[in-house]
Amino acid sequence: MGIVSDAMALTRAQDKAPGQKLSPFRSEKYRRFVASLPCIYCGAEDRSQAAHANSSLFGKGLGVKGTDAAIFPLCAYSPGGRGCHSQFDQGKGLKDFEPDAAIGLTICKGIIHGVLKVVTA
Repeated sequence: MGIVSDAMALTRAQDKAPGQKLSPFRSEKYRRFVASLPCIYCGAEDRSQAAHANSSLFGKGLGVKGTDAAIFPLCAYSPGGRGCHSQFDQGKGLKDFEPDAAIGLTICKGIIHGVLKVVTA
């Protein structure tokens, strides 16, 4: 399986058996690629980080990051103030931001740049 299909199989909570622990998908290669993209919210370049979706739907839990399949680029702190990543994690300041759309756009960029492969059965 490719990164996208592996990640989606490990991401969907409804696919797990009762009592089965969901293992979040991890890919350093994909995280580095996402961090190389401009901030998806403000467009800042050269200071993005791979931000994880803050939803239990994507494996997020107390002290546990969600799956790497649900990440998108948000900028880090800047000399002038807090970055978009910090604001997103604290649940403030990103007016009209849609994480689901950001995840989809980031996956599309990964496919276009050859970092992700779509595998058909």
